[in-house]
Amino acid sequence: MNLVKNALKFTKSGAEIAVNLNYEATASIVVTVTDTGIGFEPEEAPKLFTRFGKLQRTAKLNSEGIGLGLTIVKSIIEKAEGSVHAFSEGVGKGSVFSFAIPMPCCDDRLDQENSIEEESNEFFENELIVFDEHPDYQQASKE
Repeated sequence: MNLVKNALKFTKSGAEIAVNLNYEATASIVVTVTDTGIGFEPEEAPKLFTRFGKLQRTAKLNSEGIGLGLTIVKSIIEKAEGSVHAFSEGVGKGSVFSFAIPMPCCDDRLDQENSIEEESNEFFENELIVFDEHPDYQQASKE
């Protein structure tokens, strides 16, 4: 949710934001959020994942955040033995944020004779919990 929220903050209305979820042969779920927003210099990527890692040039666009969102994302993904990455070709060229989480249980399941459609109710019983202090995002999360 944080990656999508950031894409919304840093992309002009009417521009493109894409969210993609893939199951890769490495038995990982990969989620990618791509936008056509303001982007960043490639060398700034590591700073984005540090505590209070806001970029000075984006501070006016993001006055409500304090720079912890991506740090929290990174911590959660790494605790799940995953990885998170940020990429941009430069300022004004959009960005790509992605994370991968190992899902070896999925690989075992897909090898069985039963199709994923037959087991979909059991397979996808997990819940998503979203934490956000902004009332608009809280309302959107409920819907």
